Parts: sequence; structure tokens; C-alpha cells
Amino acid sequence: EFQGWAKEKTATAPDFDKDTPVSASLTVYAVWKATAGGNPPPPAPGHFRVTFDANEGTGGPTYVDVEENKPLGTTFPSEKPERAGHEFQGWAKEKTATAPDFDKDTPVSASLTVYAVWKATAGSNPPPPATTYTVTFELDGGTLGNESGSFTRQTAQDGTIEDPGTPTKDGHVFKGWFINDERFEFGITKLTSDITLMAKWTIAGGTKPQIEGKLIDPSPVDTPAQPVLTVSPNPAADLIVVEGLSERATVMLYNLEGKLVYAGELAPAGRLDVRNLQPGTYLLKVKGQVLRFVKK
Repeated sequence: EFQGWAKEKTATAPDFDKDTPVSASLTVYAVWKATAGGNPPPPAPGHFRVTFDANEGTGGPTYVDVEENKPLGTTFPSEKPERAGHEFQGWAKEKTATAPDFDKDTPVSASLTVYAVWKATAGSNPPPPATTYTVTFELDGGTLGNESGSFTRQTAQDGTIEDPGTPTKDGHVFKGWFINDERFEFGITKLTSDITLMAKWTIAGGTKPQIEGKLIDPSPVDTPAQPVLTVSPNPAADLIVVEGLSERATVMLYNLEGKLVYAGELAPAGRLDVRNLQPGTYLLKVKGQVLRFVKK
């Protein structure tokens, strides 16, 4: 984009207009600014180009062409970039520099890019350090590989943890990992502190255990099958129903990032209003089951 006229071929700002006195014959040069997505012309023969990178900031100069092996001198730009929570310190030849090392007196021996150097201002908050949490797994008499008794794992930096696997225990069937009688959802729940998960078991075969070869109670163990729950309609635009729910239950609704977006109670045949949810896929946790549905 044409900016105006200047007395120097490498100028980045106009300095000659209709009010400039002319005291001798001279040549003036067009001053150009690259438009968004446009490519600036190459430097003139015998010149190098200094490109200015705001380095996570905005604004500031773009580039200046200078004679080979000369400093920028008076053509050194006065424009400064800006960055929230930071104070501009100057320019440096390395992107990760903490102090400026390039100014108007620095000779330019080749085309190069210089980077803005920033210093966080008082009161600005640096990003918090990555935090992980410890999850203790209590096996309750079972084993998992070489582990017995209990073992620990660390969460990922986002607070989630992967399922360590299925433990075994003689005469028992593994039900899952629980915390406070709630089945833990691996890869979904994001922790904010250390926790302990307990392995829960049911007796294999559906009968009571034996003592000295005799049954304590020959009647079958009362372990009614859990009904399979479904979400209807799916996809849904406004209201959903959990089909198969026979009693009032706590429901927790998560997005796919593991963020809890709703928690409450739902009665049998009760309807859950999802009109305010953003379109996408959600996970509904109810009665130890995780149901996936799509919000249109």
C-alpha cells in the first residue's frame, strides 16, 4: 500500500509532501507498506533487510532495509509493539533473549530477523506451573500384575488419569474402581487433589462364601442386574429422558473435555433440559453408567 514520498530510498515513513521546501534538485522515492497477506519487494542491491518480529506482541514495525554493513541509525524505527501484562525492552537477535542486543548502532552484515524482548509488569500473572496429583489404588485383597495391597499412579497435567487395568481376586468378580460409592470415570474426571480409589468385588458364581467347606447361606446372593439405561431422543435439541430409570437418581453431565456442566437429580420419566448446551457430544453419568448423547 502506497504511504507517500521520502528522500531516502530505504525510508519506512514519508518525509516529503506538498509543504516541503525544495532547495536543490533531488529524487524522492515511494514509501510502501505491505498489505495483509502481501509480500514486500526484496531489498535493493547493496542492501540488507531487518525484519521485526513482535514475539507474542502486536503492532510495531515490519522491516527496514539498510546499506550492507551499516547500522540503521536514523532509520531505526520508533514504533513499539504492545503485549498485555508486559513492558517492551527492545530488540534482540534471538527469540528467547531476555535482554536487547540490537539497536540503531548495530552494524547489519546480513538480512536478519530481530525479536521483541519483553518483561512481565508488576501484577501480571505468569502461567501456573503444571500440577499432577497422586491416585492411590487399594486392591482390597486383589492383585494387578505385580501389584498387591495398594499402589499409586500420577495424573496427567490436565488432572485426568488412565485406567490402570482390571485386577483379579480368587473367587471374586471385579466391579470397578470407586470413590465414596461412586464409580470413577477414567479419562473424564479431572482431579484437583490427591485421592484414593477402592477396588470393589462381588462373589463369583452368585453364592455365599464357604467356611470349613460349608455354605454360610445356600441361597443365592441378592445381586439384581442393573437395567440398561439409554438417552432419548438422541440426538436431542431441547429435552432428554433417561429410559430405564426406575428410581430417582443423581445425574452428572460432562462435556468431552471432562468439565462438569450440570449436576442434579432426575426422577423416573423426568426430563432434563439441554437447550442451553452448546452443540456437541456429552457424557451423562447416572447409576454407575455413562451414556453418550449428541446435542444438536
